[in-house]
Amino acid sequence: MLEDLLGLSRAELYLNRLQELSESQQDQLQKWVKERSSGKPLQYLLGHANFYGVDLEVSEGVFIPRLETETLVETVLHEMAKSKKENVRLLDLGTGSGAIAVALAVSWPQAEVVATEVSEVALRTARKNAERNGVAGRIRFEACDLFPSEEGAFDAVVSNPPYIPPGDIPNLATEVRGFEPWEALDGGPDGLGLIRRIIPGAKGHLVPGGLLALEVGAGQAERVVSLMRDEGFEGLAVERDLCGVERVVRGVNPKQGNSE
Repeated sequence: MLEDLLGLSRAELYLNRLQELSESQQDQLQKWVKERSSGKPLQYLLGHANFYGVDLEVSEGVFIPRLETETLVETVLHEMAKSKKENVRLLDLGTGSGAIAVALAVSWPQAEVVATEVSEVALRTARKNAERNGVAGRIRFEACDLFPSEEGAFDAVVSNPPYIPPGDIPNLATEVRGFEPWEALDGGPDGLGLIRRIIPGAKGHLVPGGLLALEVGAGQAERVVSLMRDEGFEGLAVERDLCGVERVVRGVNPKQGNSE
């Protein structure tokens, strides 16, 4: 809170520890501390969050981007680099704050990104974040439930869908269950409701050999691998996040025999 209030880094804050706060700064800090003590997420208090080196606006009604989702971005960038393509087309399903779409566009200047989102509140925030980071011209946002109306094929489909079973949500930390939008958390009875829709739908939106990369919850990777295998995806693999959790499942659309 002090870093944001004073515009200082953590190191600068320690070096300037004798700096006095103005009356307005003291009032703002006291307000933040009171709200934070109620469980309100720090990112909602400050109005922004850092994700994969980009600064994103976030507010109530919009899912806060997580550190573990950076594993998903890393996976897509790594696999796209292996493809040797420069001008890639990427599809981000359920973009939320736009974190994944913006991070991919910033990291890959030749990429064209389409990002979809059903929540108008989140979509407005995502558009602001694209402008905020100078990539609005390379991301097309569409208000829809998962897949866009566009029929064109993509080099990669990526998503961090809701994957928490609703029965588990009451056990989450207060700052999550009490403040973040439930529709960004609730993944259906077993957490895989949207994932079951994404996997078959992605086949018709991917070029032959195109990448599908999904973030999953702890303990879900094996089941998601099985679902992707049943739909004919090849080269299946699981990536762990920095905590060692199996966090990302990826596979490629068959180069031959792709069918709906």
